[in-house]
Amino acid sequence: MPESKPQIELLVVFFGGMIGGAARYLLSLVPLVGTWPAMTVLINTVGTGLLACLAAYMKEKQEKPAYLQSFLGTGILGGFTTFGALMVESQQMIKNSHYLFLVLLWVASLALAFLALHFGEKFGRKLSYPQAKGADHVA
Repeated sequence: MPESKPQIELLVVFFGGMIGGAARYLLSLVPLVGTWPAMTVLINTVGTGLLACLAAYMKEKQEKPAYLQSFLGTGILGGFTTFGALMVESQQMIKNSHYLFLVLLWVASLALAFLALHFGEKFGRKLSYPQAKGADHVA
């Protein structure tokens, strides 16, 4: 893989982050899903799955396009997902004594993130090695 230049990588991450942040904001405008904490759980679940898919795909590929992982992973998906929002929402629930909702938020966030991680990784591997029709599955 060619050597990366920090200045170009910074720009790639910057522009990816703008795209990811804008996508996150647009999702917040969707009725019902846009209300917190549902939006944060959805965004982090989707982002985790996509990041796992990207990581598995990139790991399997011999030739990696320069800056692709920085643009998609650190940039777009980093700007899209948010641990900070989860913390703020958790703090609000503690202040309002909504402990049951806090536990549900964390359980849902972790369970869905692990599911997304599992299926995203499997999908990323499948993308790396598309199989011919009727071929046996290789795990």
